Amino acid sequence: MPFQLPLDFRSVRYYDLLSMVVEGCNQALGLIGELLKPKLSHTEQMRLKDLRKEVEKLKDSKVQYHLFQAIEEYEYGHHLAAALIAGKIAMYTIEQLRALFSISRNFFTHDPNAISNALDALSLIADATKLAEWSSLVETKE
Repeated sequence: MPFQLPLDFRSVRYYDLLSMVVEGCNQALGLIGELLKPKLSHTEQMRLKDLRKEVEKLKDSKVQYHLFQAIEEYEYGHHLAAALIAGKIAMYTIEQLRALFSISRNFFTHDPNAISNALDALSLIADATKLAEWSSLVETKE
């Protein structure tokens, strides 16, 4: 609905009048934002929708924030910005995984009191398999 001031706007309270103006400005900004977005293909729209759902499941709110920013930049056609943000998160995640796995490796190889039980070993095998699977996916896309 287009923004319109009431005909008898002089009888409207200032707060209500300002609220109407703010709402009209928000509508205009929303319209301008939509006009600036490039048209995405159906495939891109569906992929971004799926990615949003995946990002919502993440536990780290800072990672979520940055990935949502990357998605938004992509929607506006800012592919370099989207790639830089996503790359930053990829490197952060790799560093987190590297720290996690080096701790587990060091824990089992350097601490004589640490004895790997069946659950620890199975969990590490599963995690290593998942990482190798992810790595092979990245290698095939390059």
